Amino acid sequence: MAPKRLPKRKATPEAPTFLKPAAKVEICSSSGKLPLPETLHDVKSSDHNDPPIKQPKQEEEFDETMNTDEEAGIMQKKDEELFSVHALVEIRFDEPSFREAWYVATIVEARGQGKFIVECHDLFVDGGVTFQPHRVEVDAQNIRLPPPETRFAAKFDLTDTVDVFHNDAWWVGSIVAVPRKSKPKYGVNMWSNHEMLEFDRSQLRPHHS
Repeated sequence: MAPKRLPKRKATPEAPTFLKPAAKVEICSSSGKLPLPETLHDVKSSDHNDPPIKQPKQEEEFDETMNTDEEAGIMQKKDEELFSVHALVEIRFDEPSFREAWYVATIVEARGQGKFIVECHDLFVDGGVTFQPHRVEVDAQNIRLPPPETRFAAKFDLTDTVDVFHNDAWWVGSIVAVPRKSKPKYGVNMWSNHEMLEFDRSQLRPHHS
C-alpha cells in the first residue's frame, strides 16, 4: 500500500519591511570620542559640536555724569579753538536792557571753563589820568565772531532786518524807510524799544545772527 502524501505546508509569509526590527547602527562623532544616538533621524553631536547659543546682548550702562563731563570738555575745547587770544569778537551782556546789543571786543585771556577776558573797543573806564578800554569776563555763550566783511555796500529794502551801530554797539532793527532825495537816511525800527531812528548807510550792515 502506497504511503499517503502529506500536504505541503504553506510558507510563512515574510513580515512586512516596516515591521522588521531595525538593525542596531553604531555611529560615532567625527572626533571619535563619544557615540552618537542610534536612530538616524535624531542624530546630534553630543561633544560640543553644536553651534553656540547666542546670548542676548546686554545693553551698556549709560553713565550720564561721564557723558556730561565729556560733552563739557568737547565744548570747552571748541570754544578755545574758536575764540583764541587776540581774536576779534563781539560780546553781549546778561542785563535785560543790553541783551540785544553786541559790542566789538578783543579776547585777551582764556580762563577755561568757557570763560574769557575781553577788552571792549568802544567802552572805557576812568583810569585816573586817562580812560582805559573796559575789560570784562564773558561766558562763551555771550561771544560770537563778527560777520565777514563785504566788498560791496548792501542795499536795504523795506522790512529788511539789519544791524545798526548805535550807542557803541550793534543793535537789531527793521527798515521802515529807505533813502530819498529829501531824506537821504534809512529809517529803522529798533527791536529793543520799538523806537524809530534814522541812520546813514555806513551805520548799517546785514543782520548777523
